[in-house]
Amino acid sequence: MPDHRVATPVLGRLAPGPSLGVVRSVGRATAYADFDGFVVALTAPGVALMPNGIALADRSPDPDWLRLGAPVQLGRGGLTTRGGEVAWASRRPPTWDPTVRGAEEAEPEAIRARGAAILAACGIDAAASLKRLAAALARDGLDPAARDGVALLLHSVAGRDPRSAAAAGARLLGRGQGLTPAGDDLLAATLATVAACAPTAGWSERERTAWLAGALPARLRAATTPLSATLLELAAAGQAIEPLHRLLDLGPGGDRGWPGAVRQLAGIGHSTGPCYAAATGAAALLCAA
Repeated sequence: MPDHRVATPVLGRLAPGPSLGVVRSVGRATAYADFDGFVVALTAPGVALMPNGIALADRSPDPDWLRLGAPVQLGRGGLTTRGGEVAWASRRPPTWDPTVRGAEEAEPEAIRARGAAILAACGIDAAASLKRLAAALARDGLDPAARDGVALLLHSVAGRDPRSAAAAGARLLGRGQGLTPAGDDLLAATLATVAACAPTAGWSERERTAWLAGALPARLRAATTPLSATLLELAAAGQAIEPLHRLLDLGPGGDRGWPGAVRQLAGIGHSTGPCYAAATGAAALLCAA
């Protein structure tokens, strides 16, 4: 089975040698295999590229060959099941680097303006107070503590404050339903946006490093799902789902791609995509304020 593209963090798991894992979820378009806490996503054609993903070129990860609870092996020769099915069979598969880089040469004002435009596309007033902005981002399924966490998260970005970021992460982690709870989605998008935008938005490297370390909660896997923990760790390293790259593409032609990314995110999950879009807009706006 030929592969479409493999995210570089997945290949990074192969450095020590082959890894053994277990299939934790199988759907029509995406399956997830857990390799000792690092979750690999196998996605069907047309699904947005994942920072932890193997994007399949010509078929879905259907249950006929990838069964729930089945053991799998990830190695230099590919990802294989006990039945011998292969997700890729090349020692040099085509790769995708999920590190967000579109804002590397941008001016702070351009980052701020893109953030405001993304929020407007999400139906959120970018000129609103932080309190109202936090209320707009706090989607269904978040309890009062998590809603307070959203407000703290935005304050921490605006003030470049790692202590507030840590308090926000503690309130948001694991809050909400699903494989990636809404609180985690908001936090992951904010982490990836700050990681990508802070260097050209006026933050020192010390401020950026301290904020990212503060915002990423300790003991992730004790408080949320393995998939969500994986995505949060990658987000803190500036690695994120492909539509977020287009949201923050401020290079030549970037103005044409981000509206489509907002629309694509709107159709991902019950709240995951909308959370990512809104949080990316808010974080870009405040990061460059």
